[in-house]
Amino acid sequence: MRIAIDLLAVKSTGTKVYCAGFMPALGRLAQDDDFLVFMSPEVAHLVGAQLPDNFQQQITDVTKRVGLRVLWEQVVLPRYLQAWQADVLFAPFDIAPLASPSPVLLAVRNPSPVLHGKTLALRTQVHRLLAYLSCRRARLVFYPSFYASKVLGDTMGVPLSKRMVVHHGTDHSIWSTVQEPFPVLDRYHIESQRYVLFVSQLYPYKRPDVLIDGFATWRRITGRTGYKLVLAGESPSRAFEQKLRQRVRELELEDVILFLGYVPGIHVAILYQQAAVFVLPTVMETFGHPFVEAMASGTPVVCADTEFARELCGDAVLYFPAGDAQALAHALEVVISQPSVAVRMREAGRHRAKMFSWDREARETLALLKRVGQNSTVAPKRELFHKIQEG
Repeated sequence: MRIAIDLLAVKSTGTKVYCAGFMPALGRLAQDDDFLVFMSPEVAHLVGAQLPDNFQQQITDVTKRVGLRVLWEQVVLPRYLQAWQADVLFAPFDIAPLASPSPVLLAVRNPSPVLHGKTLALRTQVHRLLAYLSCRRARLVFYPSFYASKVLGDTMGVPLSKRMVVHHGTDHSIWSTVQEPFPVLDRYHIESQRYVLFVSQLYPYKRPDVLIDGFATWRRITGRTGYKLVLAGESPSRAFEQKLRQRVRELELEDVILFLGYVPGIHVAILYQQAAVFVLPTVMETFGHPFVEAMASGTPVVCADTEFARELCGDAVLYFPAGDAQALAHALEVVISQPSVAVRMREAGRHRAKMFSWDREARETLALLKRVGQNSTVAPKRELFHKIQEG
C-alpha cells in the first residue's frame, strides 16, 4: 500500500513531541508499505534519519507562514498525491486537502473550536472551517481520547460511524531513566522533593492561577514554607503571564513561585522525577501528555476532576473539584503529609502509564490507514495504467 503523510503542520512543542515519538515507531512497524512523507527541513532534521528506506521524504519550507502552508496543502499537495498515486493520505493535524484524490484518514486534536465558541479570531475561524470541511471529506476521523471524540466530534458534526479513538503514546525510556539530578536542580535553584511541579504551556484553561492560589493556601495553612512551586512551560499570552506574575507579587511569593519558561526535554524528565508532586489543574485537554509523562516518571499526580483526566489517569491520581483552590491545597497536603499514599500513587501511576506507548499508537494508526486505503480506487487505476504501458 502507498501511504502519504502530511507533517507540514508540525511546529508547536506538542506536535514535535508527537512527530518525534510516532514516526520512528511507525517506521519500525511498517516495513511492507511505501510511504511519502511531506515535512519541513526542521522535521526532517528531527526524525528523517530515523526513518527506513521505504519512507520517501518530500521536504519543503512552506511551513514558515501558516497561510502559505495551508494554500500549499490545498492546491499543490493533491497534485503530489495524484502523481504518486497514494492509496491513502494521513493528515494528523485537523486539516486535509479538500480536493485530495486519495481517501483521507484525519486526526483531530485541536480543542480551539470548543474553547472559543463563536468569539474566534479570523485565523482561528479559517482553521475551524477547514477542519470542519476536512472532517466531512475524510473517510475516517480519529481523536486522541474518547472525551475528544465526544466533544470535538459533536462540535464538528462528525457521524459516530466515522469517529475512532487512538490514544497518544510516550517514550517510557525518557521518563524512567535515572540521571544525575543535582546540576539541573541547582540551575533552577530547587531541591529534590521540595517543590510542586507544573509542566505545560501557560494557557488560561490550564488554570495555573488556581494552582498558584492553591499552593499559597496550602503553604499558609500548613506552614510548609520550605517548598517551592515550579511552573515549567512557555507562555503564549504575555498578558496572561503578567496577570499570573501580578498575583504572585500580591501573595509576596516571588522567591517561592518560579516561572521557568521553556525547559529542555532532558531537564523536564529530571524535574518530574525529583518533584514531590505534579499538579495540572487544566479543564480542557484532548489528551494531556504531562499526565502520562508524570505517571511514567513515578511522580504523584494531583489534577482537576475532569472526564478526560479520569480517562487517562484512572485511579492512579488524586483529584480535586475543578477550579477549587482550597480543595487543591487539601490534596497537596494529603500527598506531602502521608508518604505511604505518595508511594502507592507512584506505583499506580507507573502501572497506568504503561497503557500509553508510541508503538501501540503506531500499530492502531496503521490499522486505520489500512482500513481506509483498502477500498481506495487508486490501486486498481494504478494497475490498469501499468498494464496499458506494458501492453
